Amino acid sequence: MNTTEVSGPIINYKRFGKFKIRHVLPSDNEPIKKLILEVWRELKADKHHLSDPELDNMFEAYHEEKSAFWVLTVNDKIIGTIGIQPLRTNRQIGCELKKFYIKKSWRGFGMGWELIECCLAKARELKYQECYLETDSSLKRAGKIYERLGFVPIAEGVALPFTKYRWHKKNLINHDHEKNFKNE
Repeated sequence: MNTTEVSGPIINYKRFGKFKIRHVLPSDNEPIKKLILEVWRELKADKHHLSDPELDNMFEAYHEEKSAFWVLTVNDKIIGTIGIQPLRTNRQIGCELKKFYIKKSWRGFGMGWELIECCLAKARELKYQECYLETDSSLKRAGKIYERLGFVPIAEGVALPFTKYRWHKKNLINHDHEKNFKNE
């Protein structure tokens, strides 16, 4: 499934409608901000999130070199997001998986896997060797999912000193184990 094209794949789930993964468009900025703020309120995110400079301009923030951002839509309504950007501390070989959010009512249907696979495929295409992500340590389920995807926990505070957050790292060079994890 080619998920990096602007048109993206259409995944037809009879029960829910047509899902599509596509690149972010300038007109998506406001709906993305609304979705992310909704998820942050649900998760009781720290106040530092509210000052995120990317929040108002996701299209522009992810149109830098070696960056990409996608939205997940159902019947043309944005229900999920994900992106990659060069890691602040090691821009040549490392990227960071960022802004991975899915509206609460749409979680648990496997669409998150599709978004992450889209991101990891693009990271490899951009010749990244490592992918990092930061997650709230209270989100135990998310941590287990990341570990099943091959991310391993690493020391705290790679880029931010917040103790509530944990960093994970994935080697993108060797990914043979990914072929079977969804079938387990």
